[in-house]
Amino acid sequence: MTGLANPQAPTSSLISERFWRNFIPIPASHRFQLGDRAPDFTLIEAGTRQPYRLSQHWGERPVVLAFTRIFTERHYCPLCFPHLVAMNEAYNKFAAAGAQLILLTSTTLAQSQVVKTDLNLQPPLLCDPFCEVFRQYGTGQALGAPLSAQFVLDKYGRLRYWHHFSFFGLQRRTVAPALHLIDPANGLNHAGTDESLMGSGSPASEHVTCSHHEEF
Repeated sequence: MTGLANPQAPTSSLISERFWRNFIPIPASHRFQLGDRAPDFTLIEAGTRQPYRLSQHWGERPVVLAFTRIFTERHYCPLCFPHLVAMNEAYNKFAAAGAQLILLTSTTLAQSQVVKTDLNLQPPLLCDPFCEVFRQYGTGQALGAPLSAQFVLDKYGRLRYWHHFSFFGLQRRTVAPALHLIDPANGLNHAGTDESLMGSGSPASEHVTCSHHEEF
């Protein structure tokens, strides 16, 4: 299991060991192909302080993994913060579509508890202070924190969509692409990468379609 089971007193200091570990820019890497089984992991959930395993949803419902870029409980990436707020506001829409939205943060458990309370976050907020899962999913890092990313998995844990953050050629980021993938009848309609679904702003159905149209 990855994470901290016993929280320590949160600190608002931006400069820390974790900051320096993530300071050198490393771009995001495309480690998976569409249809690959996503790596399973177990992290501590900030609200319950209990282990939370990704694969508990396999065979049950699709999952949206949103890797956030948060430095401390008082320091957020200004480019990523609006998207974090938008994902939280869309939580009920994902739930109504039969999907589980999960947020991941590189902050400590104690810091994450403050974040969850201050922002009134509805989705599970999983703590990865050693950035092991961030690295496992190839999100990249820069200037003190891992980069944000988003992955959509079908009910079998297979990758159907991803979006990686980049400082170069910044793309608009909304919750629409992920919501578009999840059919109201609990099935995925489409699959694609950030380039195919987010580049032009057109509906995902105009770019690429799943080969099996599986239902959940």
